[in-house]
This record gives sequence, C-alpha cells and structure tokens, in this order.
Amino acid sequence: MPASSTPGKSGAIRTSAARAVSVQMGAQYHVWTFRLVKDLKGCERPGATIRVVTASDPSACGASFTPGVSYLVYATDVNIGGRRVWQTTTCDGNRELSQLTRDEIGYLMDRPITCNGVTTCANGSQPVSCLVDPCTTSPACRGATCEANYCGGCTAEWYDVNGAGQCMPW
Repeated sequence: MPASSTPGKSGAIRTSAARAVSVQMGAQYHVWTFRLVKDLKGCERPGATIRVVTASDPSACGASFTPGVSYLVYATDVNIGGRRVWQTTTCDGNRELSQLTRDEIGYLMDRPITCNGVTTCANGSQPVSCLVDPCTTSPACRGATCEANYCGGCTAEWYDVNGAGQCMPW
C-alpha cells in the first residue's frame, strides 16, 4: 500500500474526492471505507480504498456519510489507542461533491500534488515557471506563513499554523 494511504506523519492532512462504500460501527468509533475518485493531496490512484475513522457519537463531532454518495473528505493523521489512523469530524468541511460550486472545484484542481518528489497539479497540468517566488512579492500576512502555488499561475497563499487560509483574495 503506498505511503499516502497509510497514516504516518502526525498532523498530515489528506484531501480526497471519494465515494462512501461502507461503515463498520463501533462503540467509540466508526470506520468508513471510501473508494477514491481523485486524490487531491496524495499519491493514490482512482479506485484505491481509503479508510477513515470518526467518532460514533454525533455530539462528539462524529461525521456521517451515505454509502454510494461521493464526498470531498478531509482527514487528519492522528494517534488513537497507539495506532496511526486517518480521522475526520463534522468540523472538517466534508461535503457532497455535488454541492461544490464551480469556483470551489477550480480551487481544488489548482492545488499542487507532490508524489515521489515530482510535483504536478491536481488537474493533471504541470506547474508554471515564475520569474520570482510569489511569496517575495506578496504583502505580508500577519501570523501566517506563505506557500508559493505554481498551479494555474504564480500565487502566494498564506496559511496559519493549523493550515487554514489567511489573507486570501477571496
């Protein structure tokens, strides 16, 4: 199994377009099985199986999915009971793919993906070459770190320590 489907880097985040297949219900946690449609932050191929843990109780932020429906799934690598797993919650922004706007899909497809040291864009294109690092010409964003994004242009993107976008133009 490729490294991206197996948790291992604490705090790593995976973003996937995936179809919910089934759920194993437990007293504390449910384990959802998804079939990958598109890996938006990893190296898995379409059709790969992804398993994601969530709390069984909705009041503990347990996420619920409908088998057969495709979702945008955000999961974080966490340690539960001494084991590294992918975990998601109701607060992570999971949504049905059919509910995404054209702008949201465009944003997701302009994300860089690095696999085995090679960076491509989620839409399959190659990153553009820029004369300068866009972070060197972007106004500073207080409390955030700049990441250059070369997919779809030369863009400076600012993120806080939790990975949330800051000072974005939208």
